[in-house]
Amino acid sequence: MTTPSNKSIIKAIDLVELVCGAPNGLSLREAALAAHLPVATTHRLLTTLKSAGAIRSGADGLYTLGPRLIALHEREARARDAVRRAIEDHLAEMLTGPPSRSLRFSVLDATELLIYAGVDNGVDPKMRSQVGARYEAYCTAPGKVLLAGLSGRKLEDYVFGAGFVPLTPNTITMPSRLAGELKRVCSSGYALDDGEFIAGVRCLAVPVRLGEGQVIAALSVAGEELPLQTIPRLAADLAASAAVLAAKLECIPGSLRALHDPRDRL
Repeated sequence: MTTPSNKSIIKAIDLVELVCGAPNGLSLREAALAAHLPVATTHRLLTTLKSAGAIRSGADGLYTLGPRLIALHEREARARDAVRRAIEDHLAEMLTGPPSRSLRFSVLDATELLIYAGVDNGVDPKMRSQVGARYEAYCTAPGKVLLAGLSGRKLEDYVFGAGFVPLTPNTITMPSRLAGELKRVCSSGYALDDGEFIAGVRCLAVPVRLGEGQVIAALSVAGEELPLQTIPRLAADLAASAAVLAAKLECIPGSLRALHDPRDRL
């Protein structure tokens, strides 16, 4: 038997959202009108929210965001800033190797790859992915890593649910071949994009995992000069760096929420 939802809580959250969207505050009647609620019901809900510190009312009778929600918002904002700084600092520390390399930290946004942060070392802008941009996941190394971390049903729906467009002659577009590629990623612990996204550019990616093994992101390196014979050693080094970064992120309260907060998706 399905547990019924508490409609009063839903209405209260709707009111909080309305108050948040009104920087100059809302009167009781304005809130009731916007929420499509009776004035008496609106007053009761606002009074409850005020007692909880979620909203407050001034001498002018206008309701604005309360100290409790403001504190929560500021705490989440600090966590997002701390997460981004930790990632960017870590990538900058990594960029001590050969020139013409790009380092990227990426997350999965639904089925799209979002480049969350990155640093470059003498790479032609035409030959690199852009920080803040979204790309199809199937044709990139970090995208393959993140797709391989999906549950079986989600992964199957993605691989066999839609067709894929070739971006280069090397792009994998056959679903069965992509499924096999993602299985290889799971077993090897890394993904390789051999000119599948940008012709002439090779990219290597590894998962960034939390302590319990959950894949939260992908760490990748790309460049025109990534010799195939060096990939296993480079993958091991990249995985070690990803583990260090994951440990740093786990020390930041709310880091997982910050990484997947829609407000922080550029």
